Amino acid sequence: MSMIEWARNEVSLACDHMTEEEREHDYAGVCFQTALKAFELICNESLTGFQVPQIQTILNRLISCKPLTPIEDVPESWSDEQLSSNDKIFQCKRMSSLFKHIEDDGSVRFSDVNRVICTDQVSDTQWHNGLADRLIEEMFPITFPYYPESKPYRVRMREYLTDRKNGDFDTVVYIDVTSPDGTVTPINRYFGETEEGWKELTSDEFTARYAQHLERVRKEKEQEE
Repeated sequence: MSMIEWARNEVSLACDHMTEEEREHDYAGVCFQTALKAFELICNESLTGFQVPQIQTILNRLISCKPLTPIEDVPESWSDEQLSSNDKIFQCKRMSSLFKHIEDDGSVRFSDVNRVICTDQVSDTQWHNGLADRLIEEMFPITFPYYPESKPYRVRMREYLTDRKNGDFDTVVYIDVTSPDGTVTPINRYFGETEEGWKELTSDEFTARYAQHLERVRKEKEQEE
């Protein structure tokens, strides 16, 4: 059996296992067939075993909207118009997730909104978080030429709630970050919602809020009983 025949059989089996809802909307079917076309194209090129992994890497970066060569901090890399009338923010032409911020004092910082992913320590839920982005910018500033890693920085965090009137959470701790190369670096920084908005907390302030969180949980359990 050739590689193309093997792939066609695998796609056929995968399509047979689709749910009724998937068949009705055909989302999965389109994905399977499109992937099969790409696979057949690669196989028909008679590529060597060394070329296929390189092509896979290139495709993965293109699909993830990551550049194939490093980005330089030169005028032609950035959009001509500011994204905000109040703040000087410019978007990269080659990578839509990359931004250049010019502060009031003239200093420059860069942000990549796809560079960091937060993971809840309890639920393993993942999402993007602006505050986590800023923390990682401080710890690992973006430098140029910029060639973004294939994997994101993964920040592990935990949310707490001192009072139900504040919604789902009002206190967070950023525990550590796993870099794209697998290195784990402690963060241990705390933030809480106040009347003036979110602010960074000291270790003692966080400890007090954590005690409030535990007391709230205890009282709610007693009420349930």
